Amino acid sequence: LGGARQLGFTARLSLLNRTLTADFVQPHFPLATSRTRLIASEGREDEDAYRLDRTRLSPRLEWQPTATVTAFGFYRAEDDSLDGVSDAIKRRLPGAAPPNSVLSGLGLGADWTITDNLLDPTRGWVTNASVEPVGGALGGDVSFVRLLAEERRYQPLVGRLRAVVRLRLGTAEPIAGSHEIPLFERFYVGGINSVRGYGRRRIGPLVDDEPIGGRSAVEASFELRHPIRGALDGAVFLDGGQVSQQSFDFPFTHLRYGSGVGARYRSPVGPLRLDLGFPLRPPRGDSSWQVYVSLGATF
Repeated sequence: LGGARQLGFTARLSLLNRTLTADFVQPHFPLATSRTRLIASEGREDEDAYRLDRTRLSPRLEWQPTATVTAFGFYRAEDDSLDGVSDAIKRRLPGAAPPNSVLSGLGLGADWTITDNLLDPTRGWVTNASVEPVGGALGGDVSFVRLLAEERRYQPLVGRLRAVVRLRLGTAEPIAGSHEIPLFERFYVGGINSVRGYGRRRIGPLVDDEPIGGRSAVEASFELRHPIRGALDGAVFLDGGQVSQQSFDFPFTHLRYGSGVGARYRSPVGPLRLDLGFPLRPPRGDSSWQVYVSLGATF
């Protein structure tokens, strides 16, 4: 659009999510080290426990004071239409399934990245944290505050053997008269980029065999990687995670674990991954193994 401005469109289509997003970027505004974005999206989520139609508008300001640190602030205004929630879930979580709601939230956070490769790092670390109050004085129909933090470490060991460690924590607390976190804003654990070996969102409480997530969540992973031949790497991993129905309650003593092996092909656009995971304590009736295929680093 001239002046290094950009306008991009992204469409996503799957059995779980259908989203159309427009993203306008104005670089070097209001400072030379910052940029302003305006993101608009329309989407639908088809999860086991609910169906959600979501319209969102989000102005975002990103500031990069150094080459490794990015701070950001954003506002989101969204209209949500929720259906497909069973009566059993509504009884279990009163107030968590509003059929129509408007959300108004203001978020602040920062990313600190020191790695040798942004697509497929082998050494360094990535740290990020954010806080987002929703509702209250900002308006909207639902009020809560959400906090997220994640740490990833990439460490060479002996020879060409590498270790990767990840820890992710999240929690949300209802505020200003709200009594529960909506289903679509709760934390869920299990699946391809979470705890491998388990099905999507299958760790934590189930109501009529449907996941309801939690107010707090822990995810942790340890992975060893080693080249096999050429651009092909092998990996072994151990993941753990759990959700809690309480805010600020991180259930480290009740983690569910999954382990397995994987292969990584280093393509020009990032690693192509194939993982075979085994849950140590799967929910009754779930598979005793899972296969995951994806493009991009696990973490």
